[in-house]
Amino acid sequence: MVSAMKSAMRRYRKRSTLSYWFNQKAGLALRPEGPGRVWVSTELTIDNNPDAQASRATIELEPPAALAQEYGALAPLRLEFREKLF
Repeated sequence: MVSAMKSAMRRYRKRSTLSYWFNQKAGLALRPEGPGRVWVSTELTIDNNPDAQASRATIELEPPAALAQEYGALAPLRLEFREKLF
């Protein structure tokens, strides 16, 4: 159980690092909806059961309205990450 908690914390730090970069460096707001945003959601699985569903995270990025219009962005970008189980 301790190793599962450590693994979950590593995933959390990676998620925090990504959202920090998009917020502080790229200038996107941390909010679930609207233009010019980044939003991270997770489904963490802390279970030693090999049949348990893998943990996953989703990052949604939406450019500011002016950039979306200039470059023709149609929808937010959605990146999905999934823990690899062996």
